[in-house]
Amino acid sequence: MTVSADKVKVLYLDDEQNNLQAFKAVFRREYEVFLALTPEEAYQHLNSNTIEVVVSDQRMPIQSGTDFFNDLVSTHPDPIRILLTGFVDIQAVIDAINKGSVYRFLTKPWNENEVRNSIENAKDIFRTRKELESRTKELQKAYDELDQFVYSASHDLRSPLTSLKGIMNLARMEGENQGQYMEMIEQVVDKMDQYVLNIINYYRGNRLEIVEELVDLTELFEDLIQEIKFHPDANGVEFNLDLQTDNEILSDRLKLHLIFRNLIQNAVKYQRPDVENKNIQIKSYYKDDKICFEITDNGAGIEDSMKLKLFDMFKRSHHPKSGMGLGLFIVHQCVNKMGGEIYYETSVGKGTSFYVYLPILSPSR
Repeated sequence: MTVSADKVKVLYLDDEQNNLQAFKAVFRREYEVFLALTPEEAYQHLNSNTIEVVVSDQRMPIQSGTDFFNDLVSTHPDPIRILLTGFVDIQAVIDAINKGSVYRFLTKPWNENEVRNSIENAKDIFRTRKELESRTKELQKAYDELDQFVYSASHDLRSPLTSLKGIMNLARMEGENQGQYMEMIEQVVDKMDQYVLNIINYYRGNRLEIVEELVDLTELFEDLIQEIKFHPDANGVEFNLDLQTDNEILSDRLKLHLIFRNLIQNAVKYQRPDVENKNIQIKSYYKDDKICFEITDNGAGIEDSMKLKLFDMFKRSHHPKSGMGLGLFIVHQCVNKMGGEIYYETSVGKGTSFYVYLPILSPSR
């Protein structure tokens, strides 16, 4: 979660209306101030807004500020809490601090600069904590992915190696007709080569920083089509290129190549053999200050069991031509890295459309 740099949202709870109005009059220009006469009103604001700082009076008829904060810890632990009191109730302050429910204690009548400094410090603490939580989640996600990656990589690399050793032993024992075994060995080596290439692409897409340069879209897609159309699965497939955007855009050439190579390869791989007019449509157009790329095929479509985990690492469909489960994961990682979004529409037996939205503008726009 990235916390907005907008005005700090401050909630002030006090049972005296005059105190509330005075607080808002002083701080309304600097902060987004929410006022509450009762704890119930305070919870309504807390449930509807991302409150960063809560200021509460100590002596109130329904519930003391200390008790309110102690309850708040279990229901809304994130806001930083500041306690105001018109008298020195040492035991209440000690209890509040010991229970971790109060960040700062201020006396009434409050000093404007002292309250302002306390709110600013509390804001910094709140936003730093949120940033730390976000980074922690990112690190945990990266750790989980690495753990899964190492496990799957070791399994998927050892499997073809085991097959390779078995084929070589058969070839040695028979001595003759080794041509068929050479073909089998070549297939296994190709499979391993593709897997290593996927690992390299994973690193390039997920780890390398964005490098902006002018990219010729016509050249990019024509090169990809030329590269893919000689694949056996592409036999009889018609490619249609419709670029409705400026031909040159400012973007990351490598990540665009990774994204669309995987999407077009999949569109080719999952064509239906029973379809005569196999085709893949490649479009680009501007939409809401973003550039949209659309890759549409009339192939097999995506099975229901895959839809919720389509972009997960090593998730493979039951299709006989299913790959290693890295392609769409790499696509998703690249799109996220570029600050974009990816969606898809699919119908089993009719085809799939992928929509990639990227925050890229042509140099002339």
